[in-house]
Amino acid sequence: MVETSVTEISQPMDVKEGDAFYALATFVSETGEAMNLVEGERVFVLEWNNVDWWYVRKHLTEETGWVPAQYLKDEETYTMYVQRKLVEKIEKLPVFEKPKGNEQAFAPKIIEKVKSQRAPDGAQIEFACKVEGYPRPQITWFRQTAIIKPSPDFQIYYDDNNIATLVIKEVFPEDAGTFTCVAKNCVGFASSSAELVVEHPLSDHGTEKHDRRSLSRESSLADIIEGIPPTFAQRPSVKDADEGTNVELECRFVAIPEAEVKWFFNQTEVQSTERISIQYQADMHMYCTFLKISKCMTSDAGIYEVVAKNREGEARNTMQLNVKSAKGEDAAAKPAEKKADPPLIVKALTPTVCKVGEMVKMETIITGNPKPKLKWYHNNKHFKTSKNINIKESEDIYTLTINKVDMKHDGNYIIKAENEGGVAQTSANLSVQTEEMVEFVSKLDDKEVKEQETVKLEVEVSADTTGIQWHKNGEVINEEEHKEIKFERVGKKHSLIIERATVHDEGEYVATVGDQECSCEVAVVELSPEFTKKISDLTVTRSEKACFEIEISKGDAKTRWFHAGSEIELNQRIKLHVDGKKQRLEIDNVELEDGGEYSCSLGDTFCSGKLIVEEPKVNFVAKLPSSTTGKFSQDVKITVELTSASCTVAWLRDGKTITETEKYSFQVDGAHRTLIIKNATLEDIAEYTCVAENVKTFTELELEGQEEKLEISELQKDVMMKKGDEAVFNIPFAKTMAKKADMQWSFNGTVLQSSERMTLNITKKSACLTIRHVEMSDSGKYLCNLKNSMSEVSVEFSLTVRDKPSPPKGPAKVEWRTQDTLQLEWSTPESDGGAKIEEYIVERKEVDKKSWRQIVTSSQTSIEVRGLKKEASYNFRIIARNCVGCSEPLVIEETFSASKANIPKSLPGMPNLSVKDVTSRSVTLEWTPPSDTGGVHLLGYIIEKRISTSESWERVETVESSCRLFTVENLKEVSGYYFRVSAENEVGSGKASETELVTLKAHASVPSPPTAPLEITPVGPHAIHVEWGAPESDGGAPLEGYKIAVRDAKRQMWMEVGRVAADVQRLKVQDLSEGNEYFVRIFAKNEVGFSDPLENEEAFKVVRPPDYTEEAEDQRSRREETPSLSFSNTETLSSWMREANMDADIQSYTKSSVLRREEYFFRLWYYASKLFK
Repeated sequence: MVETSVTEISQPMDVKEGDAFYALATFVSETGEAMNLVEGERVFVLEWNNVDWWYVRKHLTEETGWVPAQYLKDEETYTMYVQRKLVEKIEKLPVFEKPKGNEQAFAPKIIEKVKSQRAPDGAQIEFACKVEGYPRPQITWFRQTAIIKPSPDFQIYYDDNNIATLVIKEVFPEDAGTFTCVAKNCVGFASSSAELVVEHPLSDHGTEKHDRRSLSRESSLADIIEGIPPTFAQRPSVKDADEGTNVELECRFVAIPEAEVKWFFNQTEVQSTERISIQYQADMHMYCTFLKISKCMTSDAGIYEVVAKNREGEARNTMQLNVKSAKGEDAAAKPAEKKADPPLIVKALTPTVCKVGEMVKMETIITGNPKPKLKWYHNNKHFKTSKNINIKESEDIYTLTINKVDMKHDGNYIIKAENEGGVAQTSANLSVQTEEMVEFVSKLDDKEVKEQETVKLEVEVSADTTGIQWHKNGEVINEEEHKEIKFERVGKKHSLIIERATVHDEGEYVATVGDQECSCEVAVVELSPEFTKKISDLTVTRSEKACFEIEISKGDAKTRWFHAGSEIELNQRIKLHVDGKKQRLEIDNVELEDGGEYSCSLGDTFCSGKLIVEEPKVNFVAKLPSSTTGKFSQDVKITVELTSASCTVAWLRDGKTITETEKYSFQVDGAHRTLIIKNATLEDIAEYTCVAENVKTFTELELEGQEEKLEISELQKDVMMKKGDEAVFNIPFAKTMAKKADMQWSFNGTVLQSSERMTLNITKKSACLTIRHVEMSDSGKYLCNLKNSMSEVSVEFSLTVRDKPSPPKGPAKVEWRTQDTLQLEWSTPESDGGAKIEEYIVERKEVDKKSWRQIVTSSQTSIEVRGLKKEASYNFRIIARNCVGCSEPLVIEETFSASKANIPKSLPGMPNLSVKDVTSRSVTLEWTPPSDTGGVHLLGYIIEKRISTSESWERVETVESSCRLFTVENLKEVSGYYFRVSAENEVGSGKASETELVTLKAHASVPSPPTAPLEITPVGPHAIHVEWGAPESDGGAPLEGYKIAVRDAKRQMWMEVGRVAADVQRLKVQDLSEGNEYFVRIFAKNEVGFSDPLENEEAFKVVRPPDYTEEAEDQRSRREETPSLSFSNTETLSSWMREANMDADIQSYTKSSVLRREEYFFRLWYYASKLFK
């Protein structure tokens, strides 16, 4: 609900029906259930039984509805309230100029008073007041108690004859009330008031009320402390220019207080040069920024972006510049070819401090191609939107809005952006403060549990809306990294639960809420390890391999292996393989003496099994060689000799049994057994095995006579790994080779050999190098040389091993800026881990606390830390992070306290001042803060002006320290001016920065009407296409856009259907009635206002085109780029007023006492109680 606070104490009143009351403040209903009020508006009471809400009728419009009773006061009370409020606000008004030397000062005096006026609705009126005083008084106009700020609707002038003028271009009934002119200087003030009476609305005028008020009125009547975030008045546009000409890009916006403005070209900030200049203009809260390019070149073509930011928020607008070269070629701002540009944090999240119940916005700007996908995290837990939390995306701007902050929202917020090019993230801390002190009702207790038991840590706080943050050994517990930990919350009780605890869960646990914390120690009693899988008995044939397997409950437990009671000594034949909790004892070439009992000890427990070694029932007199060579297209024989002639054998090909076919045949010759492969081809290359009883032998077939050239399939040659991972370089051959190639691997010129960590393997299908547990030293070039009788190839790989960076390098430099702000600086780490440092994480810890809190992240090696408590002492640490992870922290050993810091106070330095923009009536000044603030926070900036023909300076305004831009208004066109700005702190104002002579521009006017013809074409039974030409004259100011209005020929009311940018001269109007006739108006707009309309002389009838089909129209609508708006959904330029609530069984309603209008519109809502909930 938008309203001005009302602090009046309600007094018992004797109210009668029809009594007149006045609105103390403006009231705007959010739901529509109540009626809006304007400050000073007179109403008549109809029903007052409800203490909080009265049913009233407005004096002017006769509109009826419910309003808050606390906003209404009788005439006597209201008059006293206005007088008191007016005096309070006048006393707050700043005074600028003081008398010089021995000049005699005197208070302002009203020479000619403001005169009351009566005017019809829609007329222009003018209030004038003549004053005198020295120093020259500052003029402020009020309506009731609200300050009037200059705008296109309320124009304020103050000339050299000391006549102050307020011009209202077009009055409405809501403007009726008391207008006061206040003249104030350093000696005192004087005021003059007058009444404005607005007669009943005209029948054809009220239709434009809503539009004008929504654009300017709401920001023209404001209190002294109100603020407005930057709001751009134009849509993204395209500008064309010829090479060698001068180009001016312009962007207008509204902001209170003044906004800081930056220009960017293709995402790079634009700096002023001899050829490119950035200028600025201001008209109170209306600002205009210009980017001027002299003798533009084709390289200037691209996307220009302007970003405006003040304490209320940030906004951005884009413009596209196309430059036509002297050769006639267009250098348009074409989108770059699609490539994976990694996400880039243009603007990081900002640490924020707020109170419970406030609204908070956290904003970041992230670019990338393709557009990155984003995820938001709160305390490392992913979250999405809800009724209270909104996440909005506009271009590259991402905003998180928490409508009503609770203590549970306190903590660290991270936004992660990811696309094909990479990942980026930014984070900041949100510190939520509460009026009530949140305390621990019950604190943590030390815990001692056995392994595999459940640990439950529980606290209770004094507020049930509070969120708890948990730490272990000083580090925040990340739910994603500690999935074994669960968090529960029931009312005010918060729990941390660890199921099946291990010794790794031991440590100090801390629970924090706001600035309060409590801690406990968790001890886990370690259980003895045990066997989860024991040794099994094993029977093997002599010369084969025996393998015993066990599994234990703890992978780091130590085991001992025994054979026949003696501990086994491991060697090349007997090996032990450990894989976590699994262990495998392997014995190669088993002999008879290897039989017996094998056991494994684990602490005091044992498990055992028997190994039975059998003599082979038959044996090979001659085993198969490791490889057998044959020739293409010839028969290949593979023969073995056995010790027994009666033994039966089986042949296998790659582990599958071979049967006798046309391809394969078997021969038996006494103790010899032969496999014949007929007409051998490339498909026959495989491993062949001969199995006889319980023994076997195998060979690998190779073929000669048709060896082929080595061909390598496509592969990735640049490999990036994290330290500790396994790197595999695999080279697949385009086809299976007839014979293994010769292979040699080298690293940075050194030949490699197989080892325990490095494995080299070659088959007929591929060559492979595997490196286990890669180190940083493994980074480099790996070359594989492959050779056979037909060819020789080389394949080179590049391995980059990345690791976490080393800690940031100290010593850190710490400098106190103010009593609550210090500057931290450090050096980059000695090693970045082979990857770019993405950010530095800065954490702080109060000396008497146990947990570290992240306060901000930065891509730079310096950061300004704000909001430090004067009575507290702090430690700081900095962590570097790359794509692999975070480094160990650089801990700054020194403790810092503002109370012990020696911060000398002095006058601030001189700001860097420039002229941003110049118009016919105003000059916009821009400056950057002084490098030296004098050891304390700046209070603001003093802005002064001096006419070129005078030697005396006149103070214009004192603005807040966050302001970097200000427009001096109501200047005379014929004069030149000098301006200066000085910074002010608690010590005083520093040296002022002064401009050169500034000459004002010629005065601008509204543009001429859009040019004919006004082309209207039907595109369906309910839609038309409207097109027009640009105005012949822009009135001396750039066009901002066009407004389009439509009127049914049978009615008198014009309805605005939409607005388009200045570069768009067409619009599709939908939802018209088939067969009806319509008139269309097009208005052009610049900074001064709207032009006269271009209108069709004869009504246009909406008819269905002969070739119209819905399918064709749907396809065409999807293809075309013409803006499209609805006529039926368009609000009239008058606001809708709630008339009555009706029960469901009522089917008729009568409206009496209608005003003198030719026509009215009514609408009926079904199920309105839920619609307006």
